[in-house]
Amino acid sequence: SLEIDNEVFRKLKVDFSDPKKSVKSLYTTVFIGPNGTKKSLILRLIIDIFRELQGLINNGKRSYYVKGTFRLIYSNQDSIFEFTNNFKVNFKPAFYNKNLVNGKFHPKMYLFENDKEIPFDHIYPILPVKLIANSIMINDKFPVLINEKEAKNFSIYTYLGIKSNRQQASKRSYLRKTIEEISKNIKEPSFQIALEEIIKFLNLN
Repeated sequence: SLEIDNEVFRKLKVDFSDPKKSVKSLYTTVFIGPNGTKKSLILRLIIDIFRELQGLINNGKRSYYVKGTFRLIYSNQDSIFEFTNNFKVNFKPAFYNKNLVNGKFHPKMYLFENDKEIPFDHIYPILPVKLIANSIMINDKFPVLINEKEAKNFSIYTYLGIKSNRQQASKRSYLRKTIEEISKNIKEPSFQIALEEIIKFLNLN
């Protein structure tokens, strides 16, 4: 689930799974709504939050900042993780816990595993193995990592859209990236299972 309060989303909460259903197997969540209702911005926000989290885990400091207060709860390796800048102990709002960074105030970050606070250098897997953004829109909202430093700092993220950089887009680059990722992962059992589920979902079998 995601809770966010900033200039774009005012106290928004989104649940991505049905608590009555198991999410241990492949789980699909579909966003449906008219154009301009900020569906893509919610997905972009999740990417940005994981980008900030990986920076804290890899470097011990924040190299990327998500605006506003947020709380992202997700499962990984049979644990429930919560990454937030909205301190939940005694329900104190984030503005009571601010750090001065580069002359600007930013809420302090907290990480929990199964409701227990843990350090960002925790030895157990915290991040998902892969975070993939895919789009055939030339004006999609997803970030494009344009150099080796950005790719290293956010190694779990792969962009498969048609933009070859932050301003340009082409169908050729979209097809190339898609084929590269399929070729790279085709022998992985988990990828084969997921691919079978996608083909079945699309009635292409």
